[in-house]
Amino acid sequence: MVDELKTEDAVEIERIVRKIGALVCTPSSISDIYDLGVYRSAITRRDPMKLWVLLDNNIVTQVVSFLSGARKTRTPLSEEMKKICAIMAFLIHARIDINPAVALYERPEYLNNPDKVTQDYFFRIADHLPAQIFADLALNRTCRIPEKHFIAAQREVDSNPLTQKNIKRINYAYEKDHAFKMLHANLLKAWLISHQAGAPNQRLQRFLDWKENELVSDYVGLIFALIYLSKKRIGGMIKRCDSSDRHLVLKEIENSTWDMYYLAFLEKLHETANGSQIWFFCTRDQVLLKIASHRDAVATERIDAFIKEYYTGEGVEAFKNYMNKIKCRSDRAGHIAKVCANIDSIVDELINAVAVCP
Repeated sequence: MVDELKTEDAVEIERIVRKIGALVCTPSSISDIYDLGVYRSAITRRDPMKLWVLLDNNIVTQVVSFLSGARKTRTPLSEEMKKICAIMAFLIHARIDINPAVALYERPEYLNNPDKVTQDYFFRIADHLPAQIFADLALNRTCRIPEKHFIAAQREVDSNPLTQKNIKRINYAYEKDHAFKMLHANLLKAWLISHQAGAPNQRLQRFLDWKENELVSDYVGLIFALIYLSKKRIGGMIKRCDSSDRHLVLKEIENSTWDMYYLAFLEKLHETANGSQIWFFCTRDQVLLKIASHRDAVATERIDAFIKEYYTGEGVEAFKNYMNKIKCRSDRAGHIAKVCANIDSIVDELINAVAVCP
C-alpha cells in the first residue's frame, strides 16, 4: 500500500512534523492533529470522515520542482526539502487527501516555472508515490526517487479515469472572488494607515471605523490588520513594505493577500463541508501560522487576551466597540450586498492611494 510506513519511520516522521508545526486544522474532534496513530486507527475502523488538506504555494512549488527535474540528480536535499518530504510522508501515511488548488491559482513567479497544467500533473504524481519514498528522502537515506516508483505513480495518474476527469474539469484561470477582494482591501488599507501619523491605538481606530463602514467583517483580514498596525508586527507580513517603489509595494500586498486567502478559503471549505469533512492547511509560513493560531481567540471568549497582547486600554475598547457594532448591525444583508456591489471600486481606489502615497 502506498500509505504504509515502517513502524520506526512513522514514529520519526511524526516527531519531525510535530516539531515543524506546519498544520492548521478546522474545528474537529481530533485531540492531537500530529498523532499518526489517530489517523491509522480511523483507517483500520473505516471511519467515513473525509480528511483534506490545502497546501501552500511554497510546498507545492518545491515538490513540483523536485519531481520535474531534481529527482534525477544526486544533489543532497536541502534541510527545507527534507522537511517538506516529511510532511508529504505524514499526509500520505495518514490518508489525508491533498488539495493544491489555491497554490495553483496563485501561480508562483519563478524563472522557468512550469505552467499550471504541468504543475498539477507532477503534483498528482507526487501524491501517488509511496509514503516510504518520502520518508527515505526526509530521513536522508537517499536524495533520489527511484525511477520505477516514479513511472508507477505516473502510470496510475495517466490511467485513472477519475483523476483524468478531475484534471479536465479544473479551471486554472481563477477569478478572484469577493473574499479575495475584501482581504486585498484590508491589506491595502492597513498599509495606508501604517504610513499615517498617530499611535497604534489611533491607527487601529481609523482602520476599524473604515472597516465598519466599507467592508464586511472577517476574521482573517481583521487579525492581519490588528497585528500589522500594532507595535508587535510580525516580520514579513508584507515583504518590502517600506520600499519607495510603490508598484513593488502593491505587488507585495497582493502576494500577501494570496497568503491570507488560504485561511479565508479554509474557513469557507469548513463551512460548506457541514460536518462531513475535516480540512487542514499546511504551510511553512510563520505569519500564516501565527494568524491562524489567533482565529479561534477572536471567535471565542479568549478575545480579551488576544487584543490585549497587541494594544493598550483605548485600543482594547475600540476593538470591543467595533465587535459590538458588527454583532448588532440591523441591516446585515443590505450592508453585505452594498459592499459586494462596491468592492471593485473600493480596491481600485485603495490601489491608486498606495501608488501615490508619499
